[in-house]
Amino acid sequence: MDDGVKFRFEGAEELKELLKDLSTDMVRRSTSRAVRKSLSETRDKAKANAQQVDNPHTKESIAGNVATRVSTKKFKYQGEIKGSVGVRGGAKKGKEGKYGDTWYWRLLEFGTSRIRARPMLRPAFNHNQVTDAFSESMRQEIAKEIAKHPKHKRR
Repeated sequence: MDDGVKFRFEGAEELKELLKDLSTDMVRRSTSRAVRKSLSETRDKAKANAQQVDNPHTKESIAGNVATRVSTKKFKYQGEIKGSVGVRGGAKKGKEGKYGDTWYWRLLEFGTSRIRARPMLRPAFNHNQVTDAFSESMRQEIAKEIAKHPKHKRR
């Protein structure tokens, strides 16, 4: 069962035209940075939410294990870059993240038959904020790449 939130960024014809003028490597770098920047606010909100449910008397820290990941694995063949905000170590017991084995985060996020849900990640995600931040970051990154490489300046 995949409980993740997904969205596809479409449109922005101006952005597509700018991308045509850049090399594949420049587009990959720029898009990766833009995805990371756009998810940073979501990550920060998730960390703040996780601190509210973390037990300060244990060495484990869910908030410390909240991280942003960007994958360009499928970019070369499919033009796909994935970004996510999640908890390091996942939901399997024994897979330690940087701040201990916080496998139980999922129990807190979704609840169980005996405890109510205390969501941390889902409330932190704001679709409009992420798409607006991505759009703005992408424009800035493209402008930066074009400025670095004069041969790619628009006519």
